[in-house]
Amino acid sequence: MTTGKYQQRYREYLSLRGYNPDASKWSILKRALFESWAEPGFHRFWQVWNPGIGCLLFRLYLLLGGKQRGALTTVAVFGVCGFLHDIAVMLMFRQPFMAFSCAFLCFGLLTVASRRLEPWLRQDHWPTLANVTVNVLLVAVSVHAGVTLHQVVLS
Repeated sequence: MTTGKYQQRYREYLSLRGYNPDASKWSILKRALFESWAEPGFHRFWQVWNPGIGCLLFRLYLLLGGKQRGALTTVAVFGVCGFLHDIAVMLMFRQPFMAFSCAFLCFGLLTVASRRLEPWLRQDHWPTLANVTVNVLLVAVSVHAGVTLHQVVLS
């Protein structure tokens, strides 16, 4: 794939996720790193968080079946992403590491649950601070679960 094709796919992905593809890099970064936490629903948070990696993972999601296998594909993509994070840590520290795999599997399961509960929770009507709190807590609980499992397995 040429650079031009990837840039076009990235622009399309940005539009799909509610970004302005013509916005400055700082504007995109600001939305990804700061404003994404206020997204109404954990699944929406992940759709906006880190658009560069998100674009690549979205391609993987489509390759694995996309909406036809929505829940399974979502969890699988999060699992792959967690495994890749673990490999990076293993290469840096030269020791087994699996905390990210567990945390990202939790992210995937919580993303599926969030998407399915969206009609009943109606988080788009919640105050911004409530959405930020829920998203931060779900990330923190998932990371804690990953680290705890890693410690239990390696002890």
